[in-house]
Amino acid sequence: MSLHGAGARLNRLRMVCSSNIHHVYGYMRVMKSILLCLGLALPALAYADVDQRAARAALKAGEIRPLTELLAFVDTRCNGDLIEIELERGDAGWYYEIKLLGPESDINELEYHAHSFALIEAEGRNLDLLECVPEGTPR
Repeated sequence: MSLHGAGARLNRLRMVCSSNIHHVYGYMRVMKSILLCLGLALPALAYADVDQRAARAALKAGEIRPLTELLAFVDTRCNGDLIEIELERGDAGWYYEIKLLGPESDINELEYHAHSFALIEAEGRNLDLLECVPEGTPR
């Protein structure tokens, strides 16, 4: 066997090993991403039950108003079709986040304080066409 032939075989072996190492590292990266996502999602899923109990307690204590009242409130004031509602809890307390389909088929997001129904924030296009977003509302 010549030295030249042995060197060529050694180079091929290095390429095969290097290729396998890249597969292993790629696999490890994917596994790390999956584990990270699971690690972030599991506490959120566990917290969802706590939020539901907390929301019921807040409703019973009068801290938030019922969803039916919000629906009536928005229906009488806004020129749009309701497509989604979420009750959320932030640093400033409870708020309803609603999405409305406006007259120009724009999807707009409005945030209302869950007790007073004061408009906290509005996002979207053609908000003026909804007729329920006053000037000066944070966007």
